[in-house]
Amino acid sequence: MNEKDYLKDISEIKNMMDKSSRFNSLSGISGIVTGIYAIIGSLIGYQYVTKNNIQISTLDNYNFILLFADLALIILLSLFTSLIITRRKAKKEGMSSWTILTKKMLYNFLIILIPSAIYVLILILKHDFVAAGSLMLFFYGASLINASHSTFKEIKALGLIEIVLGLLIILYPEFSFWLWLIGAGIVHVIFGIYMYFKHENN
Repeated sequence: MNEKDYLKDISEIKNMMDKSSRFNSLSGISGIVTGIYAIIGSLIGYQYVTKNNIQISTLDNYNFILLFADLALIILLSLFTSLIITRRKAKKEGMSSWTILTKKMLYNFLIILIPSAIYVLILILKHDFVAAGSLMLFFYGASLINASHSTFKEIKALGLIEIVLGLLIILYPEFSFWLWLIGAGIVHVIFGIYMYFKHENN
């Protein structure tokens, strides 16, 4: 065996070990779609508020329910679509979408996200939307960083960006909507495109 073949074997072994130690079924497409959902849903909500001259600080129950339903729809569509795309990618690669690595990644992600989501929900019900928007991105970013140990390392960078944007909302509340739109929408689209061309566009 010459040196070239030896290095090739080492590289293949390293790739096999890498695949066996992390969850690789996350798809850049799901990031793109999730970002698009967030952009469309956010702009619909923004247009409704501005067109009807609604004051967020004195939001009545009817408009609160409409805007909350808009947010909930964004989240549910994102989760459902990501699940379908992830399962399809795993099936295409001849892998199971529900493995020990999947459970580990979800545990690391949800251990932070679930309690923080309850906290954010309480803030929303109290109509503290600036704090809710800030912490939504902040805790989401923290969850991504915690889950990044079990999947692509680029997820950590996404998490850091979300945390920074969450902090900026608190510092500049007058731009809270646009900062949230960037974090939940635009960043996901850009990141999804990057992940797709790096890991999936063979």
